[in-house]
Amino acid sequence: MRRYRCFVFCALVLLASTTQIQGQSYQGGLRGAVTDPAGAVVPGAEVTLVNEQTNVGRTTLSNESGEYVFSFVPPGTYKLKVTLAGFKTYERPGINIGTQQFITLDVRLEVGAVSEQITVSASVPLIETSNANTGGLLSEGSLKDLPNTGRNPFMMALTIPNVLHTGDPFYVRMQDQTNSSLLSLGGGPIRGNNYLIDGVPITDLRNRAIFIPNIDALSEIKIQVNTYDAEMGRTGGGVINTTLKSGGNDWHGHVHLQQRPSAWAANNFFSNRDGEAKPEFFYWLWGGSAGGPIKKDKTFFWASNEGYHTGTVWTRVLTVPTLLQRAGDFSQTFDSQGNLVTIYDPLSTKADPNNPGKFIRTPFAGNKIPASRMNPTGMALMTFFPDPKRPGDASGLDNFPSSDVLLDNTHQVTGKLDHTFNSRHSISGSYAWYQSREPFAVFFRGTVGEAFDSANYKLFRDVHMPTVNYTMVPSATSVLNLRYGYYYWRDSCVAASNGFDLAKLAFDPNFVKAAPAKTFPGFDIEGLIIPPNANGVIGGQGDDDVFWKSHTFLANYSKSISRHSIKFGGTYRVIGVDFTDRNNSSGFFSFSKTFTQRDPTTLDPIPSGNGIASLLLGYPDSGSILTAAPLRFFTRYYSGYVHDDFRLTPNLTLNAGLRYEYETDLRERDNRITVGFDRTVKNPLADKIADAALRDRIRGGLLYAGVGGNKEHQGDPQKTKFQPRVGFAWRATPKTVLRGGYGIFYAPLPLFFPSSTAYGALGFTATSDFTEDGVSPSNKAGITNPFPQGIRQPTGNSLGLATNVGGNVDFIDQDNKQGRVQQFSLDVQRELPGKVALTVGFIGSRSDHMSVTGTSADGRVNINQLPLNELSRGSALLDRVPNPFFGIPEFGELSQSSDIARAQLLLPYPEFQRVRARRADNKGRKTDRFHRHRVSGEL
Repeated sequence: MRRYRCFVFCALVLLASTTQIQGQSYQGGLRGAVTDPAGAVVPGAEVTLVNEQTNVGRTTLSNESGEYVFSFVPPGTYKLKVTLAGFKTYERPGINIGTQQFITLDVRLEVGAVSEQITVSASVPLIETSNANTGGLLSEGSLKDLPNTGRNPFMMALTIPNVLHTGDPFYVRMQDQTNSSLLSLGGGPIRGNNYLIDGVPITDLRNRAIFIPNIDALSEIKIQVNTYDAEMGRTGGGVINTTLKSGGNDWHGHVHLQQRPSAWAANNFFSNRDGEAKPEFFYWLWGGSAGGPIKKDKTFFWASNEGYHTGTVWTRVLTVPTLLQRAGDFSQTFDSQGNLVTIYDPLSTKADPNNPGKFIRTPFAGNKIPASRMNPTGMALMTFFPDPKRPGDASGLDNFPSSDVLLDNTHQVTGKLDHTFNSRHSISGSYAWYQSREPFAVFFRGTVGEAFDSANYKLFRDVHMPTVNYTMVPSATSVLNLRYGYYYWRDSCVAASNGFDLAKLAFDPNFVKAAPAKTFPGFDIEGLIIPPNANGVIGGQGDDDVFWKSHTFLANYSKSISRHSIKFGGTYRVIGVDFTDRNNSSGFFSFSKTFTQRDPTTLDPIPSGNGIASLLLGYPDSGSILTAAPLRFFTRYYSGYVHDDFRLTPNLTLNAGLRYEYETDLRERDNRITVGFDRTVKNPLADKIADAALRDRIRGGLLYAGVGGNKEHQGDPQKTKFQPRVGFAWRATPKTVLRGGYGIFYAPLPLFFPSSTAYGALGFTATSDFTEDGVSPSNKAGITNPFPQGIRQPTGNSLGLATNVGGNVDFIDQDNKQGRVQQFSLDVQRELPGKVALTVGFIGSRSDHMSVTGTSADGRVNINQLPLNELSRGSALLDRVPNPFFGIPEFGELSQSSDIARAQLLLPYPEFQRVRARRADNKGRKTDRFHRHRVSGEL
């Protein structure tokens, strides 16, 4: 692997030193042919391009084919000047070169003296005559003038055809990096796009844009839906290419203030209905920008800031336990039809003599749980629920209407500095800072449960993001561009219940002492409504330290040769995240009605069972607790490409390029990760099993990075990711262009929010799990001492294949590949009167090897499921049989009981409970296709 990386690195260095490099550019360009009145090419003409805002210019010469090219041109408005002895001076002002826009502009000289001047005022053609790329440009005027309630410039991409947003339209503020990135461009995967600011990628490992700039910081945004330029990479969809605004020779500035008076707003309909007073909400937004010359014609700056302080009202109707239910009295607990819900004793479970494979239980007398049977932890938890505000419906549902005002505080500052040393050397740099403190709706606000409400935590976000751009013009026909970008993003959750004493919930002293975190545990109780953004009905608040980081180096060089504009280049990037995941480190427990319904194996036509009753008895269906450790994940990305825009004739331009990418997939700085699950190897604990038939089936186990010759990265980072791109643009008439293109792209890694299990760090962190079958509680102490065998401690990779035997195993599928996306398009553009560009065309994409589980942290595939031929056993699968793991401590949770469900022993990996693959590869069996016709008119 080291030899391979060295080869790639050396190849990129060689490319950079010999001809030209370019990668992920935001700069545009201008090219054309200089001809005389007869149409013959004119070599040797001096062509000068001057920025009208800064008066900074560049000069080149038309070559032997009469062609001139300006590459790596910063977006702006320019004046073109052409001079040659024997011809009048040609001048054309007002040429707008946009982000990643390459304009073709031919010049016809007239015979005369150089002192004579011809000024051309015709506008640049509206149609694209240089390449087949599709998308659209959001100019500074569009960004400022079009309605945008969240003032999120990236969401303006929805005004471009073939851009779709799959997220919540409310969360589109500058603090909503996750939701704002849920875009699909041209049929590509959700969150599979690349985001650039001044040519530097700003995506994290989840492929979110880590910074959403304010509108006044921007010059424009290019939405590249289909791009057949080989310089664009690490995207499976499109590119959102953003240019920060620069200062000029004139001073400009502005301030703005926005306030939405709450006195003029009506109360929420549901609050009115429930008799709730109108909450005191508010909205204040402020900002400003300024820029100008530090030294005229040399050095310029632009700075902006924007912030808001808002109080947003959220209203929900929840369900909390009634006063009778808290006391164990379910005599007034009914279903929605008014039928009494009977509560059964789980300790009375026995086989139903009249229905083999079924079970029956004895109901509690009077439908009340005796005080002697009430679990102390269940009773203690009841004291943290607020009282109902109203009776609710017949079943008690919707008895707690509530509102909360979310206080958001967000602020950002940006600055950009441009300096021109001389006509050959220029540099620009920018810095962006952002901070937000995002709360969630606490619907138990003002009650005994406020501090322990599942949503009572804050998301702390802080971004620091500098970039540097250097451009050098070595000769009249070549340009070198170097870039560097870095960011640091704190993205951490802080729980309001930090420091909570678990003894207040009457947990066993051993559990109180051993719990890794001192926050309110999470409880998910069937029948109680869970608020949004919450991890459970009560407790389980977000609690983690997460820091995203990235270093990016790009080198770019372009050269014009005859009718060719050639470029090639490369990128090296390190993207990482350091995190400590303490979510569920004080425990998370789920309670359903299974333990208190008549038959745990089937739904009874007579209403029975209640999650609150199961909690009061102390019998959860499942539970887990995490012992966390700091982790440092990263991936390294290498790319190189070559691309040629060949002007075959004045009316036909061909685009062809080849890109290569290699990404290491996830690694951990100290190899503290698993890199897969071996499905066939004999587990080292198999020899402890007396039953020979079962012993032969004790197979499978986790593979650890760098152990026994294992690889040091997750997934399958293909070494054959070659990506050809081709396109053409044929100008049939001066106002009609036919364009088409095809390209292959590889989508970024489909990652999700950091957690130790989701990122494959089992062993270096430890999870203790239990899952009940719902028939009869295996832990008679119940929730009071949920882990009587003790809490698992991290063992690193020392246990190897034996790690977490007896519990659940999560692993990253070692066959997971980066998805491949093929894009193609064909369209006709026609410039109509009134400066309208009409486009009629077709675009499509085909995606292969996309992860089955997508970007969801909950997405996983359990490969430890009963074979189909065993399902015919029906309810006999729940029969309790002698436990072959009993008394063998290495088998963890499965070793505690003398009997075990028959189904467990029939699993493919009977020594584990669940074996869950994340980022599971679809083995090429699933292909996503996208086809869309387009008819649009643009002014």
